[in-house]
Amino acid sequence: MLFSFLYSILKNTINQNKMRYFTFLFLIFSQSLFSQTIQIFDPLDSKKNMNLFMEIGIDEYGNKWLATMNSGLIKYNGKEFEFYNESNSEIKGNSTGPIYVDSKGNIWISYFNREKLLYGFVKYDGRTWTKNFNGINLNSTSKMIEDSKGNIYFAQKRKLIIFDGKNWSNINYPKGNYPTRSLAVDSNGTIAIGHHYGLLIKKKNVWQSYKLDKSEVYSIPSALCFDQNGNLFIGYYGNGDIGFSILDTNGHWQHFSTFNSDLPSNSIRDIKMDELGNLWMCSDDGLVKYTNGEIISYNLRKDYDENFLYYLAIEDNTIWITSCFGLIKFNE
Repeated sequence: MLFSFLYSILKNTINQNKMRYFTFLFLIFSQSLFSQTIQIFDPLDSKKNMNLFMEIGIDEYGNKWLATMNSGLIKYNGKEFEFYNESNSEIKGNSTGPIYVDSKGNIWISYFNREKLLYGFVKYDGRTWTKNFNGINLNSTSKMIEDSKGNIYFAQKRKLIIFDGKNWSNINYPKGNYPTRSLAVDSNGTIAIGHHYGLLIKKKNVWQSYKLDKSEVYSIPSALCFDQNGNLFIGYYGNGDIGFSILDTNGHWQHFSTFNSDLPSNSIRDIKMDELGNLWMCSDDGLVKYTNGEIISYNLRKDYDENFLYYLAIEDNTIWITSCFGLIKFNE
């Protein structure tokens, strides 16, 4: 009731053209758990409205860019939330994602308009919106990532589209359709693609296919991340028997689950590596850290049953996480 009252007051006092919401009214709580500090922000009133933060990216100025299910694109500058939607941007649909923030500060945004059944794709550099990409259709992009050389990869069903900053090119998949769920590129140019039927890896211009029923890929790969040694971490989403696997550079597999490790859930949606080489994972039961072969889990809401985490981004020593209960700032 208090949140609804505060929200109604704020809504009536905001300049609707600016669409700015002040953080202090939405700071649900800040807590310290042993040495960890956790802050949760929920300007969407996520549980009540079923309007969730989804993918997240961080630009060079520390702004957090957030995809949402029903509220367009949101920018959080550390003090306030700013909403971008059909009324003040080239985003013509309230459902956004995937999004990607590249090393030059460009925000690449896929969106969907449910009322018009319309998909679209735009780029925003902080001042200018771009919706024409030399005739390249990016509307069906399902994942994006940037390699160490600054090339940006856009995953489609039949191919990867690559932009090097000036020119566009394609990498065709092996014959067939591959609806992409996850994407990773290592420092040597090895590409990994998780799709509905398994895993594709392109190494030294050769594709290798790992099908669900004919390989050690347990389920649809929902998350992929190469570590600093080139080992591939593969997360699975759906509460099966395996949470994540590691495929090392020699082709050997390791599988981790709640049965053979300290993993809190067998459902992993996102994996990212920090500057020290630690792997961080979003699970259905909190945050997971994999370091030197050890699994450490963090229950971010000890007094609540729902701890579903979706996506994460790393900023120095801070982990920013989207969840079913808002945006989380986590410091170990």
